[in-house]
Amino acid sequence: MDFVANLSRFQNMPTVKLSNKVFEKRFKFDWSNERYMRKVFTDDVIKEMTDSSDAIQELEGEWEKLVTDRDNLRTIFPNGDSKVVLPCNLQRMIWNVQKIFHINKRLPTDLSPMRVIRGVQGLLEDASLSRATIASRSRQMKMPPYCSNV
Repeated sequence: MDFVANLSRFQNMPTVKLSNKVFEKRFKFDWSNERYMRKVFTDDVIKEMTDSSDAIQELEGEWEKLVTDRDNLRTIFPNGDSKVVLPCNLQRMIWNVQKIFHINKRLPTDLSPMRVIRGVQGLLEDASLSRATIASRSRQMKMPPYCSNV
């Protein structure tokens, strides 16, 4: 218990406190704003997104997930305080990912939002499978020895 307490830190989660309008303005991806797209993405990424018939649907689906996740956070932290205790440093994780993928905020990136969405979905599926495997193994370990061949 002390180990977890030592690693937990107060962190700011601005999505909890923001109004719906400000949340949407700050976090919803506006694929129709061509000026913004050219500022953020390379031409190859823009072409990939405009050529894909699924891109808009995937982006809208991801937006709906963000809204649902935010609602869940507001349920978990009902007092609306944006300072929460988490076992991992989210800002450091974001910084690490920006370094791994060589993201320079001042230059257009070649990292496609579609690649990010699909990558996160893959990680979530892997995590779900891992949890199912762990639960299955735990159940097997709790079975009497004569049931182990079942």
